Amino acid sequence: VTGVQTCALPISAITKDTELGTHLSDLKAFLTHFESVVAEQLEKAEKKPTPAYAATLRLHTLLTTQLSKVNAACHLYATDIQTTPKELLTKFLGAAAGFYNKMRDYPLTRAVRDNYTALTMLAASYTALKTYSLMIGREDVSLMAYEGLEKICPMVIELSHLMPEVVARETAEREGLVYDQAVVDRVTNAVKRCWAS
Repeated sequence: VTGVQTCALPISAITKDTELGTHLSDLKAFLTHFESVVAEQLEKAEKKPTPAYAATLRLHTLLTTQLSKVNAACHLYATDIQTTPKELLTKFLGAAAGFYNKMRDYPLTRAVRDNYTALTMLAASYTALKTYSLMIGREDVSLMAYEGLEKICPMVIELSHLMPEVVARETAEREGLVYDQAVVDRVTNAVKRCWAS
């Protein structure tokens, strides 16, 4: 009697590209809504040469550039947006930051916090995309993901350093307190130490 050996069949190239297309379309959906949110922030913001406004401008440039690259990859792998962009982002932000109810009275603090949160999710998405694309031998998409991470990761750190100043200034203005740079420096240095550890 001849024994029958069974083994897992390799995933076909078509299946791999279909899965890759799903990754790309989800990323495109996320970027599309994230970019529109930041564009709206810029439209409503006071046009002052503050660190927060400058960071938001750089973030918007980063997002439009990444969206263009991901859109090109989606065309290459013949994919369309399959996930509702607003639903994808708002569900995540609601779960991650919903307990900051008081921050609704602090629009700039909320904007920086939400951008920071969304950027962190974006970095995770690019990390997953780079890993998957390398596993299936799609070096072009892997390189795109890496180049995105090169821009996104420093921006995450920049926003983490910016947050203390934004919170302190908005708190001083809303609560009738004196802005204390020593508090900002203390928190910023603490955050830097944590990132470095």
